[in-house]
Amino acid sequence: MPLTDISADQGAALLANAETMERKPYLEDGGDSSNPEDGFDCSGFVWYVISKVSKYPFEYRSTQKRPLLAHHPMLRRLNIPPELLQAGDLVLFHHHVGFWDPEPPQEGKTLYSATSHGVHHEDPKFWGSPLGYYRLQV
Repeated sequence: MPLTDISADQGAALLANAETMERKPYLEDGGDSSNPEDGFDCSGFVWYVISKVSKYPFEYRSTQKRPLLAHHPMLRRLNIPPELLQAGDLVLFHHHVGFWDPEPPQEGKTLYSATSHGVHHEDPKFWGSPLGYYRLQV
């Protein structure tokens, strides 16, 4: 059965799930799904949230410096302009990834985990030009 892009409603639900992690602390190599209270790095945060909606096995080990998001069966690379992004899409930067939020609080339009604040919203321009965009598939 072929995978299809998540709907706008599913993306909004994914983002809502991600927002429940807001203000969790930053933890280098953090993303262990067994104890999210310890904190996340950016990719661990994304993997943790995806694991909550994924029908595929999830495992994040602290020895994985940068899990290859492109190889997860629920993701596909999209070469789409930013104006077509929907809630819950992933924005990939050089050494960084976060969730797109079309209606964020004043801090910005990506939700991610960073050393300075842990999980929070921030303007994506801080990270430079995005390398690409991903959308979950189900």
